[in-house]
Amino acid sequence: LEAAARVQRALLPAEETMAFSCGDVAWRYVPCHGLAGDFLNVFQLDEDHIGLFVVDVSGHGVPSSLLSVTVGRFLTPKLSDSSVLVRPQEDGSVEVVPPVEVATELNRQFQSEDFSELYFTFIYCVVNAKTGEVRFTASGHPPLLVVPANGEAAYQTLHSLPIGFFPEAEYEEQVLQLSPGDRLYLYSDGVTEAMDKDLQQFGDAALVEVVTLNRSRPLDAGVSELLETIQAWCQPKGPLDDVSILGFEWKG
Repeated sequence: LEAAARVQRALLPAEETMAFSCGDVAWRYVPCHGLAGDFLNVFQLDEDHIGLFVVDVSGHGVPSSLLSVTVGRFLTPKLSDSSVLVRPQEDGSVEVVPPVEVATELNRQFQSEDFSELYFTFIYCVVNAKTGEVRFTASGHPPLLVVPANGEAAYQTLHSLPIGFFPEAEYEEQVLQLSPGDRLYLYSDGVTEAMDKDLQQFGDAALVEVVTLNRSRPLDAGVSELLETIQAWCQPKGPLDDVSILGFEWKG
């Protein structure tokens, strides 16, 4: 089990804060058990694009963690037979696969009947590092939270099924335009569905409130404060589900 947990941690970024030429990233990941169904990552896809995703596999324990590791092999920016994020072109260049095609291919590869009835939710953003355009898809996953530098935070919701429910499931893609200072938050349902001692969920409104109150602080401090708020909300037992938070701030 310890070895499996180490393999699973290898799916995460090397550092909790990362700086790209166009923006900053901060993330936190707290499994509720030694093995988790959640994982996240962020990476350079090519010279012009950055990819960010969160995956949440149903259930907990060994079966869920094994599926998460298997899915992680497909979500790599390195050219390979298994990667669904990039594909080679005849001229030797690399094409970044549109998010909606990534979701469709994952659904083709991971039908739940072939994986012990397990399924997973998935949110994936591709950021154009030169223009600030964001293309994203969400498959049965909590909505993307956009926090503008000026203006109110807003959820961007896509109504799609989780990966693995039906072979013929169709997925959506949306396009957003970021301005300098705008932030994106990707997260698992362990955030909004975290329960207090009275079994009250943390909820969407509280998430917006926390990120808005921390808007003027550095991104890493804001992400850290969100995690601490959730952990405090869940006292005395702590979160009963994996908690994944991935924040991105566009610098321009």
